Amino acid sequence: MPLTKLGIVTALPGEARWLAGHRCAAGARVALADGTLLQLSGMGCALATAAAERLADEGVSALLSWGCAGALTPKLDAGALLMPAQLVSATGKTYEADAAWRARLSKQLALPAHEGLLLTTDQPLNSVQQKAQWQQRSGADAVDMESAAIAAVAVSRGLPFLVIRAVADTAVTAIPEAAQRALSTDGHLQIPEILKSLAKNPLQLRELMRLGRSFRLAQARLSQVADISGPSLCAP
Repeated sequence: MPLTKLGIVTALPGEARWLAGHRCAAGARVALADGTLLQLSGMGCALATAAAERLADEGVSALLSWGCAGALTPKLDAGALLMPAQLVSATGKTYEADAAWRARLSKQLALPAHEGLLLTTDQPLNSVQQKAQWQQRSGADAVDMESAAIAAVAVSRGLPFLVIRAVADTAVTAIPEAAQRALSTDGHLQIPEILKSLAKNPLQLRELMRLGRSFRLAQARLSQVADISGPSLCAP
Protein backbone atom coordinates (compact mmCIF):
# COMPACT_ATOMS: atom_id res chain seq x y z
CA MET A 1 0.00 0.00 0.00
CA PRO A 2 1.31 3.51 -0.77
CA LEU A 3 2.33 5.66 2.15
CA THR A 4 -0.47 8.01 3.13
CA LYS A 5 0.80 11.57 2.85
CA LEU A 6 -2.14 13.94 2.68
CA GLY A 7 -5.56 14.02 4.29
CA ILE A 8 -8.16 16.25 2.65
CA VAL A 9 -11.40 17.27 4.35
CA THR A 10 -14.27 18.58 2.26
CA ALA A 11 -17.86 19.09 3.32
CA LEU A 12 -19.98 18.24 0.29
CA PRO A 13 -20.13 15.72 -2.56
CA GLY A 14 -20.27 18.59 -5.05
CA GLU A 15 -16.91 19.80 -3.78
CA ALA A 16 -15.29 16.36 -3.61
CA ARG A 17 -15.95 15.15 -7.14
CA TRP A 18 -13.28 17.36 -8.73
CA LEU A 19 -10.59 15.62 -6.73
CA ALA A 20 -12.09 12.14 -6.76
CA GLY A 21 -12.93 12.21 -10.46
CA HIS A 22 -16.41 10.78 -9.82
CA ARG A 23 -19.52 11.40 -7.74
CA CYS A 24 -18.99 10.72 -4.04
CA ALA A 25 -21.54 9.72 -1.43
CA ALA A 26 -22.10 12.01 1.54
CA GLY A 27 -19.77 11.03 4.37
CA ALA A 28 -17.58 8.85 2.14
CA ARG A 29 -13.86 8.37 2.49
CA VAL A 30 -12.09 8.03 -0.85
CA ALA A 31 -8.51 6.84 -1.43
CA LEU A 32 -6.89 8.92 -4.16
CA ALA A 33 -3.55 8.58 -5.93
CA ASP A 34 -0.28 8.70 -3.99
CA GLY A 35 -1.99 7.59 -0.81
CA THR A 36 -4.04 10.77 -0.44
CA LEU A 37 -7.23 10.30 1.59
CA LEU A 38 -10.31 12.42 0.87
CA GLN A 39 -12.86 12.53 3.69
CA LEU A 40 -16.33 14.05 3.19
CA SER A 41 -17.31 15.58 6.51
CA GLY A 42 -20.64 17.32 6.07
CA MET A 43 -21.11 20.98 6.95
CA GLY A 44 -19.97 22.70 10.12
CA CYS A 45 -17.11 22.74 12.60
CA ALA A 46 -18.10 19.68 14.64
CA LEU A 47 -18.28 17.39 11.60
CA ALA A 48 -15.09 18.87 10.15
CA THR A 49 -13.27 18.27 13.44
CA ALA A 50 -14.38 14.64 13.52
CA ALA A 51 -13.28 14.10 9.91
CA ALA A 52 -9.87 15.69 10.50
CA GLU A 53 -9.34 13.66 13.68
CA ARG A 54 -10.14 10.46 11.79
CA LEU A 55 -7.58 11.27 9.10
CA ALA A 56 -4.96 12.17 11.71
CA ASP A 57 -5.62 8.88 13.51
CA GLU A 58 -4.94 7.08 10.23
CA GLY A 59 -1.51 8.59 9.98
CA VAL A 60 -1.68 11.37 7.38
CA SER A 61 1.29 13.72 7.43
CA ALA A 62 -0.63 16.88 6.42
CA LEU A 63 -4.21 18.20 6.41
CA LEU A 64 -5.94 20.31 3.78
CA SER A 65 -9.33 22.00 3.73
CA TRP A 66 -10.94 21.91 0.27
CA GLY A 67 -14.17 23.31 -1.10
CA CYS A 68 -16.21 26.48 -1.54
CA ALA A 69 -16.41 29.69 0.46
CA GLY A 70 -18.37 32.92 0.59
CA ALA A 71 -16.82 36.32 -0.10
CA LEU A 72 -17.01 39.04 2.55
CA THR A 73 -15.42 41.75 0.42
CA PRO A 74 -16.60 43.01 -3.00
CA LYS A 75 -13.10 42.55 -4.44
CA LEU A 76 -13.68 38.78 -4.62
CA ASP A 77 -15.76 37.53 -7.53
CA ALA A 78 -17.44 34.16 -7.91
CA GLY A 79 -14.85 31.56 -8.86
CA ALA A 80 -11.94 33.39 -7.20
CA LEU A 81 -9.29 31.03 -5.82
CA LEU A 82 -8.54 31.36 -2.10
CA MET A 83 -5.30 30.18 -0.49
CA PRO A 84 -5.35 32.12 2.78
CA ALA A 85 -2.17 32.65 4.75
CA GLN A 86 -4.13 32.96 7.99
CA LEU A 87 -7.48 31.80 9.36
CA VAL A 88 -9.62 33.01 12.22
CA SER A 89 -12.43 31.26 14.07
CA ALA A 90 -15.68 32.91 15.15
CA THR A 91 -14.20 33.16 18.67
CA GLY A 92 -11.10 34.97 17.42
CA LYS A 93 -8.61 32.09 17.50
CA THR A 94 -6.10 32.43 14.65
CA TYR A 95 -4.19 29.79 12.69
CA GLU A 96 -1.32 30.05 10.21
CA ALA A 97 -1.30 28.03 7.00
CA ASP A 98 2.00 26.33 6.15
CA ALA A 99 3.93 29.05 4.27
CA ALA A 100 6.33 26.75 2.42
CA TRP A 101 3.50 24.51 1.24
CA ARG A 102 1.51 27.52 0.07
CA ALA A 103 4.46 28.88 -1.87
CA ARG A 104 5.21 25.54 -3.49
CA LEU A 105 1.61 24.97 -4.60
CA SER A 106 1.19 28.58 -5.77
CA LYS A 107 4.25 28.24 -7.97
CA GLN A 108 2.97 25.02 -9.49
CA LEU A 109 -0.55 26.34 -10.11
CA ALA A 110 0.54 29.72 -11.52
CA LEU A 111 -3.02 30.99 -10.94
CA PRO A 112 -4.16 34.21 -9.25
CA ALA A 113 -4.87 33.24 -5.64
CA HIS A 114 -6.13 35.44 -2.82
CA GLU A 115 -4.21 35.04 0.45
CA GLY A 116 -6.33 37.29 2.69
CA LEU A 117 -7.78 36.24 6.04
CA LEU A 118 -10.41 33.45 6.01
CA LEU A 119 -13.10 33.38 8.71
CA THR A 120 -14.77 30.16 9.86
CA THR A 121 -18.25 30.34 11.39
CA ASP A 122 -20.43 27.45 12.53
CA GLN A 123 -23.54 28.96 10.95
CA PRO A 124 -23.95 30.09 7.33
CA LEU A 125 -23.97 33.81 6.56
CA ASN A 126 -27.03 34.07 4.35
CA SER A 127 -27.68 37.80 4.15
CA VAL A 128 -25.60 40.66 2.78
CA GLN A 129 -25.95 42.35 6.16
CA GLN A 130 -24.52 39.34 8.03
CA LYS A 131 -21.56 39.22 5.68
CA ALA A 132 -20.86 42.92 6.16
CA GLN A 133 -21.11 42.64 9.95
CA TRP A 134 -18.71 39.72 10.14
CA GLN A 135 -16.29 41.41 7.75
CA GLN A 136 -16.16 44.46 9.99
CA ARG A 137 -15.86 42.34 13.12
CA SER A 138 -13.15 39.97 11.89
CA GLY A 139 -11.41 41.81 9.06
CA ALA A 140 -11.71 38.64 6.98
CA ASP A 141 -12.12 38.63 3.21
CA ALA A 142 -13.98 35.31 2.96
CA VAL A 143 -15.87 32.81 5.12
CA ASP A 144 -16.44 29.08 5.32
CA MET A 145 -17.75 26.64 7.94
CA GLU A 146 -14.94 24.12 8.36
CA SER A 147 -11.38 25.36 7.82
CA ALA A 148 -10.51 26.72 11.27
CA ALA A 149 -11.81 23.51 12.85
CA ILE A 150 -9.53 21.45 10.60
CA ALA A 151 -6.65 23.80 11.36
CA ALA A 152 -7.20 23.28 15.10
CA VAL A 153 -6.80 19.53 14.65
CA ALA A 154 -3.67 20.04 12.56
CA VAL A 155 -2.11 22.25 15.25
CA SER A 156 -2.99 19.77 18.01
CA ARG A 157 -1.39 16.91 16.03
CA GLY A 158 1.64 18.86 14.85
CA LEU A 159 0.68 18.61 11.17
CA PRO A 160 1.13 21.19 8.40
CA PHE A 161 -2.13 22.67 7.19
CA LEU A 162 -3.42 24.40 4.06
CA VAL A 163 -6.71 25.73 2.67
CA ILE A 164 -7.86 25.67 -0.95
CA ARG A 165 -11.27 27.24 -1.48
CA ALA A 166 -13.14 28.89 -4.34
CA VAL A 167 -15.74 31.65 -3.95
CA ALA A 168 -19.28 30.38 -4.58
CA ASP A 169 -21.23 33.44 -3.38
CA THR A 170 -20.10 37.05 -3.38
CA ALA A 171 -20.34 39.67 -0.64
CA VAL A 172 -23.40 41.19 -2.32
CA THR A 173 -25.19 37.87 -2.81
CA ALA A 174 -28.03 36.98 -0.45
CA ILE A 175 -28.71 33.26 -0.18
CA PRO A 176 -32.41 32.60 -0.95
CA GLU A 177 -34.41 30.37 1.38
CA ALA A 178 -34.68 27.67 -1.27
CA ALA A 179 -30.89 27.41 -1.40
CA GLN A 180 -30.65 27.37 2.38
CA ARG A 181 -32.91 24.32 2.41
CA ALA A 182 -31.26 22.67 -0.57
CA LEU A 183 -28.74 20.57 1.35
CA SER A 184 -28.85 18.56 4.53
CA THR A 185 -25.96 18.88 6.96
CA ASP A 186 -24.20 15.88 5.41
CA GLY A 187 -24.67 17.21 1.87
CA HIS A 188 -27.72 15.32 0.60
CA LEU A 189 -29.77 17.30 -1.93
CA GLN A 190 -33.29 17.90 -0.56
CA ILE A 191 -35.45 18.42 -3.64
CA PRO A 192 -38.80 18.44 -1.75
CA GLU A 193 -37.58 21.24 0.52
CA ILE A 194 -36.49 23.31 -2.49
CA LEU A 195 -39.86 22.83 -4.21
CA LYS A 196 -41.77 23.76 -1.06
CA SER A 197 -39.81 26.97 -0.71
CA LEU A 198 -40.24 27.87 -4.38
CA ALA A 199 -43.97 27.21 -4.15
CA LYS A 200 -44.20 29.77 -1.36
CA ASN A 201 -42.03 32.32 -3.14
CA PRO A 202 -41.46 31.68 -6.87
CA LEU A 203 -39.47 34.92 -7.16
CA GLN A 204 -36.55 33.10 -5.56
CA LEU A 205 -35.97 31.18 -8.76
CA ARG A 206 -33.95 33.96 -10.39
CA GLU A 207 -31.63 34.26 -7.38
CA LEU A 208 -31.38 30.49 -7.14
CA MET A 209 -30.27 30.27 -10.77
CA ARG A 210 -27.75 33.09 -10.26
CA LEU A 211 -26.32 31.31 -7.22
CA GLY A 212 -26.13 28.10 -9.25
CA ARG A 213 -24.02 29.86 -11.89
CA SER A 214 -21.68 31.18 -9.20
CA PHE A 215 -21.32 27.71 -7.69
CA ARG A 216 -20.42 26.30 -11.09
CA LEU A 217 -17.69 28.93 -11.42
CA ALA A 218 -16.31 27.82 -8.05
CA GLN A 219 -16.46 24.17 -9.13
CA ALA A 220 -14.64 25.01 -12.36
CA ARG A 221 -11.85 26.69 -10.36
CA LEU A 222 -11.50 23.69 -8.05
CA SER A 223 -11.44 21.42 -11.08
CA GLN A 224 -8.66 23.53 -12.59
CA VAL A 225 -6.58 23.25 -9.42
CA ALA A 226 -7.07 19.47 -9.30
CA ASP A 227 -6.14 19.08 -12.97
CA ILE A 228 -2.91 21.04 -12.56
CA SER A 229 -1.64 19.73 -9.24
CA GLY A 230 -3.21 16.30 -8.90
CA PRO A 231 -4.53 14.90 -5.62
CA SER A 232 -1.27 15.32 -3.71
CA LEU A 233 -1.47 19.15 -4.06
CA CYS A 234 2.27 19.55 -3.37
CA ALA A 235 1.81 18.29 0.18
CA PRO A 236 4.95 18.04 2.31
